[in-house]
Amino acid sequence: MPHSEVPLDEALLSVSFPEDFPFQTLSAALRNGCTVTAIKEYLQQYDPGLIKKCLEDVQSSSPVISYAVERNCAEAIETLLSYGADPQSKGTVYNILVIAFATIHAAINTTKIVKILLGSGMKPALAIIKSSQSPT
Repeated sequence: MPHSEVPLDEALLSVSFPEDFPFQTLSAALRNGCTVTAIKEYLQQYDPGLIKKCLEDVQSSSPVISYAVERNCAEAIETLLSYGADPQSKGTVYNILVIAFATIHAAINTTKIVKILLGSGMKPALAIIKSSQSPT
């Protein structure tokens, strides 16, 4: 955890709540190691429909779920999926599907994450087709 004057969880929960859901704050919280408990409390302060709308957007959903996969945090992934994150999105850093990132993240055991993504309705065959249809 990076050194700061205020613990990350406390900083996350002190963020003011604008009308639009700030997915960048959620991404930063996941990327910088906030606890899942703090992330859930943060999400509960917003209208679930607003979060769902934001997470259904590929640009918003991709980094959020990618950071949860990078942390190998099954509970965070389940939480994001319950709010509408797209399990078939591509990460913005590596531009590969999150399930592919999870499977090649070989330094850690990501079996649980892969099971969660597949259980969420992800269709691997469709994911392969989608990823090969990149714009030219």
